[in-house]
Amino acid sequence: MKFMEKNTLLKILKVKNYSDLFAEIISFVLNPVVILIPLPGYLIYETTGVISQIILWSLISFIFIFLFFIFIATGVRLKYFSDFDISKRKQRPTLYFFAIFLVCLFIISLFYLQAPKIIFIATFALTAGLIIFQVVNFFIKASAHVATITVFVTSMIVIHKEPLYLLGYVPVLLVSWSRIKLKKHTPLEAAVGGILGVILSIIVYMMGKQFV
Repeated sequence: MKFMEKNTLLKILKVKNYSDLFAEIISFVLNPVVILIPLPGYLIYETTGVISQIILWSLISFIFIFLFFIFIATGVRLKYFSDFDISKRKQRPTLYFFAIFLVCLFIISLFYLQAPKIIFIATFALTAGLIIFQVVNFFIKASAHVATITVFVTSMIVIHKEPLYLLGYVPVLLVSWSRIKLKKHTPLEAAVGGILGVILSIIVYMMGKQFV
């Protein structure tokens, strides 16, 4: 009876086993869209701490990220994209071009609303990251999941300079494992995503020291 209940639950959730379910949860909770939503607010909190700016740019960022999500959802519904992860490498250039288009609109809002410098820097890094991923995509499907969580964790480490923050790489390893477990990426693709994440974090940190 318990075995039947277990199989029924797994079928409803469309996973083969509970380890796949755990991997799906990790990939969903720590996906780039979820991580990018609080990032502007976090950066402003760490640099200026102005509450009104934190709320404003968190809201604006959410709107742009929501538009990005709608674009992906529409693509999946129209079967232009194979899935929400855009697992097929040949489909990713369209995604990156649309993301760059949204970033350009976001940059216009930065100038119009006179955003804090740290948001300009983060946006520049995001643009650079999208361009790098577009180029790298010609050779290998680097994991955007791993890159995004790596950027977030590495940024906290270089900002706070506390050994305790090194534990943040545990989620990085979990995300890498989940992407490999779900066969969305190979170990090499996950590793390349992590390396790109570290590089982008260093870019943000160096520019932050220079201009903020």
